[in-house]
Amino acid sequence: MYFYFIVNLNPKCMQFKNVLFSSSLLLGSFFTSNAQTFVPPNMDFESGTTANWVYFKGTVAMGHVFSFTPSSAIPGLHTLMSGSGVDAYGGFPVVGSGSYSLKLSHDTIDNNADAASYAIHVPVGGAYTVNYSYAAVLEDTVHAPGEQPIMKMVAVDSASGTVLSDSLQLYPTSPGFTVASGTDVFYIPWTSATIDLSGYGGHTVIITFAVAGCSLGSHLGYGYIDVDHVSYSPTVSTNTPVLPAVEKSAIRISPSPTSGNLNIKWEGQQTGFADLALTDVTGRVVIQSSLNIATTSGAAQVNFGSLTNGIYFINIRSESINYCDKVVIQK
Repeated sequence: MYFYFIVNLNPKCMQFKNVLFSSSLLLGSFFTSNAQTFVPPNMDFESGTTANWVYFKGTVAMGHVFSFTPSSAIPGLHTLMSGSGVDAYGGFPVVGSGSYSLKLSHDTIDNNADAASYAIHVPVGGAYTVNYSYAAVLEDTVHAPGEQPIMKMVAVDSASGTVLSDSLQLYPTSPGFTVASGTDVFYIPWTSATIDLSGYGGHTVIITFAVAGCSLGSHLGYGYIDVDHVSYSPTVSTNTPVLPAVEKSAIRISPSPTSGNLNIKWEGQQTGFADLALTDVTGRVVIQSSLNIATTSGAAQVNFGSLTNGIYFINIRSESINYCDKVVIQK
C-alpha cells in the first residue's frame, strides 16, 4: 500500500493546529459549508508518528536528477521533530507550529537525497488550497546551481502524471537565505507557502517534498516541513474538465514490481498511435515513447531497465485513451 503527502503552515506563534482525524477525508467525504479548514489524517504529524506518508531515500546527480527507493521512515533521514530545540545553524525552532514537524535528510556532507509524499483526493468544485511551511539549511555557493544542495516541492496529478505545481525550488543562493556565522552554510527560517489545487476536483494529487546535498558529495543539505491546514470553499465553481479514465480491464500492465520489462496488453482500444510517458514521484518525465494500438486487441513490451528502483507512474494517452497506473521497478 502506498500513500503520499501534502503540507501547510501559519506563523510560529501558533500554539496548536486545527486537526481532524477523519479517514473519510481521503475517501472523498468533505464538509459542505463555506470556508472549511481541516487537516487530513496525520498530514501535520500531530499524531506523533510518521504514519500516512510514503518515504524515499536515495541520491542526487548533477542537474538535480533524483534516484529514489521507497523506504520506511528512517530516523536521521526522515526524522520526527518535537520539543523546543533550535536548528544548529539557523537558530530557528525545529518545530514550525503545533508539536511536531518532519526533518528531511541530514547534516552529513554527501549527495544523499530524501523525500516524503502524501496523497490527497480533491473534492469536485470549489477553492482548495494546502497551506504549509518549510525551513531549509543548504551549504555551498561555489558550485553551479545544478550541483548545489536543493529543497523542492512538487504536486503531481496521479491520473496523468502532470505536474500541477513546482513552485518551491530552493538553493543556497535563493532569496531569503542568510549565511550562518563563520560558515558557508545558508539557511532560511520557517516560511509560509500554499499550493492551490482549485480546478482539480475529482483528482488525487500527490505532493512530494525532497531535500538533497550537493551532487558532488561535498556539501550538506537538509530541511523541515510542517502543516497547518487545508482550506476548502465548496461554493466556488470550476470549469476545469476531468478527463475520463480508461477502465483498468481495458489496458493491463504486468508485472509490477518489474526488473525492467513491462508488458502492456489492451482490448477494445483500436486507436492508432498513443503517447506513453513514465514519470517519477517528483513529476519528472523519465521515459517517453509511443504504442501502435492498431488492432482491437494486442500487446507490446517496454523496457525500463535503465531506471533505478522506485515508484513510477505510467500514462498512455490518445484521442480515446487516458490510462494511468503505478509501476514499481525493483531489480
